[in-house]
Amino acid sequence: MASDPDHPDPDAPAPAPAPRQLDLFSDSPSVMLEETLREEVLARRFAAAREAVDKLQRHDPEHARIGDWRCLIDRLDRASQAVGAEPCGTDAAVLLRDIDAMNPTAASLLGPRAQDCLALLWDALAHAADGLAFDPAEPRLHASFALAQLGRWQQARAAIEAEPGWRDEPGLLAPYARACERSGDTGAARGALLAACWSHPRAAERILSAGDCPDGRLAAHWSVFCDLDLDAEADAASALATEDFPAWCLLVDPALAADAPADIDAADADRAAAYRAAQALASAPDDLDQRRALGAAQPALLRIFLQRRRGAG
Repeated sequence: MASDPDHPDPDAPAPAPAPRQLDLFSDSPSVMLEETLREEVLARRFAAAREAVDKLQRHDPEHARIGDWRCLIDRLDRASQAVGAEPCGTDAAVLLRDIDAMNPTAASLLGPRAQDCLALLWDALAHAADGLAFDPAEPRLHASFALAQLGRWQQARAAIEAEPGWRDEPGLLAPYARACERSGDTGAARGALLAACWSHPRAAERILSAGDCPDGRLAAHWSVFCDLDLDAEADAASALATEDFPAWCLLVDPALAADAPADIDAADADRAAAYRAAQALASAPDDLDQRRALGAAQPALLRIFLQRRRGAG
């Protein structure tokens, strides 16, 4: 996978930090010592970083950030040694707490390159959580979450697919769609989101409505779908719901049929029949039998389909 500048690879050698030009007239010895300390941490030379923080403390015993530096170095060094250890839920929970605690501290001490070093913690978390079962109460302890933070999208997808019954976990839907989209498989992301409209409609609604929806094309369709002004005289039973969105998508954008689920997993027989009719009409819009089937199953969808056909003609 091509390198992602937003998600540094913790296994890659750390780039040499660019030395800051110090002003000898305005920079105190403490500032220069702390700059040396920062360079050692960014280069992941933790033994040298400990020597540097000791020197800083000897020079300035009251330095306000000595404790933060020691804590950051200890946690990063521990994480660098943890990679390769056996998966452990307790270790994963500790690492996640470390990440939460160290994010603001690392940003304050290291500036824009803080994420270069925090990648060590994410990598350790990915190893510690490898193979651990998904817990909806703490989804960030699933390996896929840490892998996504590292930009390892193919691995994140594989970790979700390895989860038994992952399609039944609403909390894995958005991470899966995003991992598919970021790894270049938009079709898989789209298919998962459409299928979720039947299995987890509320979760699908949240994802499709969010500003960061993994599929911009579906998000745009969802916005139109939500704004539909159906005929006020329509039978209440024909009102459209989220579960009708996949069929509606195929009727208004037939090219989506290539990525849509091959079949529908829904208990509602009429909704299943409407979807199958929409699938057929996507490739054969003049098929009268399929139009009748669509009208019998979901009259509102047939009206929309015919209106669009007349408008196109």
